[in-house]
Amino acid sequence: VTPFTSVPNQVNLNDVNVKMSWAARQSEKIDLTKEDRVPDLLFSQIIWKAVKGEDSEMPAPVRSAFLNAKIED
Repeated sequence: VTPFTSVPNQVNLNDVNVKMSWAARQSEKIDLTKEDRVPDLLFSQIIWKAVKGEDSEMPAPVRSAFLNAKIED
């Protein structure tokens, strides 16, 4: 085992997910008891802002459908 020197945290770990954040307020409103009850766009925004920062803008979703149909003569 190689010894290492720990680096103390530089943020208050108790303030990272404050209760009154936008994501926390939105998360309280959604039903997580069963799959498919969560609005996709809202849930994506909550996750995006949790990872990228509350002031970041999530890019618009890209949706497409691919259909491979076999044409018979």
